[in-house]
Amino acid sequence: MGLVVLLTGGALLTRYFRNRTVSVREAVAIAALWFFMNLVFDYPMFAYGPMRMTAPHYYSEIGLAYLAFPAFAFWAARLVKV
Repeated sequence: MGLVVLLTGGALLTRYFRNRTVSVREAVAIAALWFFMNLVFDYPMFAYGPMRMTAPHYYSEIGLAYLAFPAFAFWAARLVKV
């Protein structure tokens, strides 16, 4: 799942900043938004749906992987700035 998150994040950030100046603050903000959106979209399926999990189990396995979005965005934007 980590590889899929990074590939998706890279593709989305590339598309988002296609004709714009890359800003570290904006990259982290948009990635944080994606992080929270993923948590909101996952919640019904993992809390009530067919893949029922407890909150600690979900965050230790799936929710934690979504933190790759902001971390990847931060370091990718920093590389562009150098």
